[in-house]
Amino acid sequence: MAKLQLTHYKRKSIFAYVSKLELTTNGADIKRGPFINGQPIESDKERFYKGQSATVEIDLDKLEDGIYEYKEASGHKSSFGYIEVKGGEVVKDIDSKEDVLEMLFPLPTLPMLDGSDKQVDWANKIRAQALRWLWHQGFHGVSESYAEYCQKLPTDAKWWIDNGKDHGAHEAVRMFLGLEYNTPAGSDY
Repeated sequence: MAKLQLTHYKRKSIFAYVSKLELTTNGADIKRGPFINGQPIESDKERFYKGQSATVEIDLDKLEDGIYEYKEASGHKSSFGYIEVKGGEVVKDIDSKEDVLEMLFPLPTLPMLDGSDKQVDWANKIRAQALRWLWHQGFHGVSESYAEYCQKLPTDAKWWIDNGKDHGAHEAVRMFLGLEYNTPAGSDY
């Protein structure tokens, strides 16, 4: 039986938990599911119930396969992380929210962007968010494949940064491709 151990600091309302992650309805971000709190390990039960720092365990066998955010605390500090759970085991530690998004919704191979390293990093995040939104809005079913639409988009990092600020990246993509809105019910936009 696999267990995930986290540090829990109850006194300062810093609780240790895991929460399954899913894409938002617009596909551009992630949202948390219900929090799953850990139970104190046997040697720390007294400390836990006194509101002191204690180690808690979360039974991974009871978790559905998926990607989870975890939070733990030590003293007055808390830290977050991401893990992938399959078959009751942690199969991967995930470095960042961007990596989580890529795992939940992989993008097609995209052309490299032109610009400085800093511009390209920023523009890649904007472009990825816009393309996830584009897919979830139903534009993937229009005459050409989604991947072909993605290849038509600008490769200038500055374009993504400027249009992401001025219109929102998803709106800039829609206008650039000349697409009509097809906003599904319950969309965040």
